[in-house]
Amino acid sequence: MAKINKKGLDGYINLMRKYYKTGDVDLLEARNKHIQQAFGKERLELSNKQRNLLSIIDQMCVSSYTYDNATIYKVIEILGFEVCEMQ
Repeated sequence: MAKINKKGLDGYINLMRKYYKTGDVDLLEARNKHIQQAFGKERLELSNKQRNLLSIIDQMCVSSYTYDNATIYKVIEILGFEVCEMQ
């Protein structure tokens, strides 16, 4: 099971929620930093599975229904990733 850094993932989720709420494109500059922290690699090196996961997270953030982080973590685990605390 592939591991995802919880701190980077939380930063990404919070950033995308704020972006979808405000539409402030300046927030997107920090997106790659959070992705790199979550997956431990640069965005351009992500696998298709990781890119698809980010797309699903984005859809959950933009949804009119508010998904909490715990629900997003469950979806991530179902898709074969493990959310964990890493240094």
